[in-house]
Amino acid sequence: MIAGTSTGAIVAAALALGIKAEKICGMYLDNAKEIFSKNIFRSIFVAKYDNRNLKKALDVVFGNSLIDNCKTRLIIPTFNITTSKNEVYKTSHAKGLRRDLDKKLVDILMATSAAPLYFKPYEWGNSKYIDGGLWANNPSHIAILEGITRCKWELDKIKLLSISCTENTSSLPKYNNFNFWNIKSLKKLIEVFFQSGSQYVEHTSEFLLKDRYFRINTVLADKLVSLDKTSTNSMRILCANAEKEAAYNHEMINDQFLTHETEEKFIPYKD
Repeated sequence: MIAGTSTGAIVAAALALGIKAEKICGMYLDNAKEIFSKNIFRSIFVAKYDNRNLKKALDVVFGNSLIDNCKTRLIIPTFNITTSKNEVYKTSHAKGLRRDLDKKLVDILMATSAAPLYFKPYEWGNSKYIDGGLWANNPSHIAILEGITRCKWELDKIKLLSISCTENTSSLPKYNNFNFWNIKSLKKLIEVFFQSGSQYVEHTSEFLLKDRYFRINTVLADKLVSLDKTSTNSMRILCANAEKEAAYNHEMINDQFLTHETEEKFIPYKD
């Protein structure tokens, strides 16, 4: 099972389709500057970036692929602001999971990655969606719960590899200096909110799975990298960090996740 939220959902969905990691990395490197391109004519009262550039990049990679085309179980959290409810999109990996079979992955990914202040809510059907990270920035707990309920897996046999998109060393401004009308303060608040939620899930997942929960996370200075930094230096730092973490954790990942028997093929459940 693969679970992902926001930009992590893009990686998760691509892997679930069988797209090679090299191609996923190329999508980010080739499109980051365009996705996060500033427009001097955009009002300070609207989203910072135009989400059409993100959709354009996703269309190239995912095309008309449906969640039903995935080769593994997939879980992607979103938040529906029209109904004020959390929503989780899933493959048909258990009885009764038929609702999402005809949903295009591009629509699901646009919904889960509509980060407030950065992108406007994504309009899909009769609803508007914003970043699933507001309640599930780290979707480990959703994957664990799905495993023990829908999939009927035994908790003591579950292993989970959690890979973060890095954390920043950012901290909130002092309370007396915090300004809710200041875009920089609000951006920092959102980033810290995402981090705090992720840390809570990390701790509870580790409590549930003990030494079967493996977390890969790096803390980087926010002056070097952040959600929308696309400078050549920032991208270089992210790539170098990824290569370092991959090399350092290679043996653990291979031993814990790649050297034991698995299902030969994921077969969607048919009612």
